Amino acid sequence: ETLERGGALAKICFIIHNLPKRHNIMDIVEMLDKRHIQDTVPMAPLQPSEEEKRRHEKQGLEITSISNFRDFGGRRVDRPGLVTRPRMLFRSGAPTWASPQDTQELLHELGVKTLVDFRTTFETKSFSTAARFEDNFFNFSIKKDESCASASSSSSGHHDIDRIDSAKEDLIMEQQQEGRWTRFRRISVAAGGPLIALQHSLNKDLRASIQTSEALEGRKHYSIPLINDHYFFKGVYTTAPAKVQMQCTIARWALWNDKVGALFLMRHLNDMGLFEMYRLTLEYTRKEILTILRILKNPDNYPIMIFCSLGKDRTGMISALVQSCLGVPRDTIISDYHLSEKNLEPNMEKLKKYFNRIGLTKEEFVLAPSAVMTRLLEYLDEKYGSVCNYLTDIGFAPEEQEMLRTTLLVQEDHPQVQAMQETAATHPLHPEHHHHHVAHLAKQPIETGFPVS
Repeated sequence: ETLERGGALAKICFIIHNLPKRHNIMDIVEMLDKRHIQDTVPMAPLQPSEEEKRRHEKQGLEITSISNFRDFGGRRVDRPGLVTRPRMLFRSGAPTWASPQDTQELLHELGVKTLVDFRTTFETKSFSTAARFEDNFFNFSIKKDESCASASSSSSGHHDIDRIDSAKEDLIMEQQQEGRWTRFRRISVAAGGPLIALQHSLNKDLRASIQTSEALEGRKHYSIPLINDHYFFKGVYTTAPAKVQMQCTIARWALWNDKVGALFLMRHLNDMGLFEMYRLTLEYTRKEILTILRILKNPDNYPIMIFCSLGKDRTGMISALVQSCLGVPRDTIISDYHLSEKNLEPNMEKLKKYFNRIGLTKEEFVLAPSAVMTRLLEYLDEKYGSVCNYLTDIGFAPEEQEMLRTTLLVQEDHPQVQAMQETAATHPLHPEHHHHHVAHLAKQPIETGFPVS
C-alpha cells in the first residue's frame, strides 16, 4: 500500500529500509550492471539445413529459407482408415524473412490463409524496412485495454478495433458478444471462456508495398503470445524464491525497469528447467491456448501455419496438444517434437549464444529432448486423466475437439494422401540422412510426411 501511494523517493526509502538483513547492497548493484539491462536484439533469421531441404523435397515442398518447417499431413491416428490431412496445417520457425520463392510457395502453391503466431512483440521487432512475410496478411493481436487501443489509434493512425463476433470467427465467447471486454492482465480471473479481444491493425502505408497484395482480404495473421505478463507474474514469479521476488520488486519500483526483473525471472526459469517452462505455459496461458484451438477448429481458416521463433517450444507444445486430440500415437508426437532438434542443429552455436544472453544457460533449452515431451504429456495424464481432458478443462469442449478431428482427418485413400505418397516414392531420402530414430520410421512417418505401411 505504501508503494502504491508514495512518491518515487518514498518507494526507494521504503524498499531499502525493509531489505532483509541477509541481502547486502551488492544485490542492488548487480541489478544496475548495464550488461543486465541492455536490450537484447531479436535472434537473426535461421536457415534450414540441407537435410531439412531434402526432407521438404520428399514431401513435395519447395521451402528453402524457413527453418523447422513441416506438414502435419499423412500421420496415422487411432481411428482405423484415417490419417491427418495433408496441406492443411503447417508448423515452422519464424517465416518473417521468407524468400520471394518461399512466399510464392506458401501463398499460392500451398494457399496458406491463416497465420497463428506465438511470438512476443519483442520477438517480432524489426529494424528493417524490408517487406516481411507477415505483411501479406491482416494482423489481429491481443487487445489489452479499450482506452489503450483508442490511444494507439489516435496516435498512429493505423489501428482499427474490430470486435470479432461469431459471424466472423467462432472463437469469441458470449462475454464478447455482449460487448464486455477484459483487460489482458486480468485474464486469470476470467470465467467461462477466453476473455480475449483481438485488435485488428494494418499499416496502410506498408500495405502498398507488401510482397503480394492480391487476396489480402482473405488472409489473417493472429498474434497470440504464449509468453506474457500473466505467464511471468502469476506463473514464474510465484514459484521464485523470496530473494528473486525481492529483486523483481526493486527493479519495478526503484529502477522503474521491468526488463531487469524479467532477467531475474529468466534466471529462475533456467534453474527450473525446460519441462517446468512448458508446464507453466500450459497452466498459465490456458485462455490463449483455448483461443488458438478455436481458430484451428474453424475449417474456414485453413490452410493454417503455426509458428514461434524457433518452431520448437511453443509450437512444439501446441502441436503435441493438437496431435493428441487427433489421436496421433504418442511415439509419433514425441519424435515429431524431437525432430526440431535435428532441424536446428546447424544453428546450435548461434542459439546457445542467444539463450545465454537472455539468461537461459542450460543446454536443454536449445534442444528438444524426447524425455521432456514425454514427461509433459505424462504430467497431463496424471493431473487431468488425458490430454483431451486437459483440453476440456481449459474450455475446449469434446464437441469442439470432434470438430477439429472432422477438419483435419481424412480417409487414407484421400487424393491428397495418395499424391503425397507418390511424391515421397519418387524422392527417397539418402540413407546417410536418416536420423537416429530410423528404427521407428515404420510407426512414425514424420520423415516422409505420409503413412508408412
